[in-house]
Amino acid sequence: MTGSRLYREAGDYQSALEIAQKGLSLHPDFSALYASVALAQAGLGHSDLAEQAYLELKARDPNLAADLKATLDGARDDSAELKVRRR
Repeated sequence: MTGSRLYREAGDYQSALEIAQKGLSLHPDFSALYASVALAQAGLGHSDLAEQAYLELKARDPNLAADLKATLDGARDDSAELKVRRR
């Protein structure tokens, strides 16, 4: 379980975003962090920034990106790792 996910589950999307971005600054090749950024941005209502993070993820991990996109589009229930509350 990631810190970003815990913040997202608590509805604190700003903190979720900050921790995911810090993780990316330390580990830019850890593709799951792009999913965390996208989900936090979506939770904040920043669909354009969520899309940017999705595209970064798609270039690194197309399978995870497909799962993320389905979650962001509402076509799939949130999995435990991609949980985000809809607004």
